[in-house]
Amino acid sequence: MPFDGSEFHGTLVGPSAAGGGNRSIWRQLLDRIQAFLTPAPARPEPSLDFLTVHLLMTARSLIEDERNWIQHDYETRDGRFCAVGALRYAARFTGPQGALGSASRLLQAVARERGFSKIEKMNDRSSHERVLSAFDDAIARAKG
Repeated sequence: MPFDGSEFHGTLVGPSAAGGGNRSIWRQLLDRIQAFLTPAPARPEPSLDFLTVHLLMTARSLIEDERNWIQHDYETRDGRFCAVGALRYAARFTGPQGALGSASRLLQAVARERGFSKIEKMNDRSSHERVLSAFDDAIARAKG
């Protein structure tokens, strides 16, 4: 019988090392390439509550040392911040802007309960300890 290659038309004869059976060699190659190129599962997006807590904690840490806290200005060139300035600065590095809005609303609610119409007024008319405690109250509310 002459060799015409008819039994080698893109199919494997006998079981393959990869367990492909009678699948075409091109199908096996394509399967291996697709398995290699399949992206890893994406990490779930963090919740807005988590991001809000993270933002409030980061902003608080920026002004935790009284030498880094100021009144009557949002921020200075030497890296000092008021409560709002710290929130805005921290938001540049912590993710979606939704967290800034949520954190601001929580801190605003604390300021109003303390008799201030704005966070800025609370910052400018309170002691450093009272401003930090306002952040602590807002963080506790965000954690729910």
